[in-house]
Amino acid sequence: MIGIFFMRYDIVIPGQMESVYHSLGVEEAAQMLTYTPSFHEIMASLFGIAVIVFVYFAGEKMLNGHQLEKHEIVPEGGYICPGCGAIHFMEEGETEEEAMKRHHRIW
Repeated sequence: MIGIFFMRYDIVIPGQMESVYHSLGVEEAAQMLTYTPSFHEIMASLFGIAVIVFVYFAGEKMLNGHQLEKHEIVPEGGYICPGCGAIHFMEEGETEEEAMKRHHRIW
């Protein structure tokens, strides 16, 4: 995405900087050599970035992010902590809730 932005930028800016009257020898058009993006151009860029960020986070929410599959990586006696997503191990006779309190130091 960043590469596409700069590719378009390289196409637009040189065209804006070269005066249309340069080949005619007109010197009064020197103010045309500067370019500042307008409010609407800036807002369109920010809107595009906001849409990309929104779609990313919506996808994370709908697809449940990067969840671990218990049968793939969790060794015997361990569990995936719902609080932090790490793998914790329970001591003998301990419940998941007690183990989570112990690992996160919740009293």
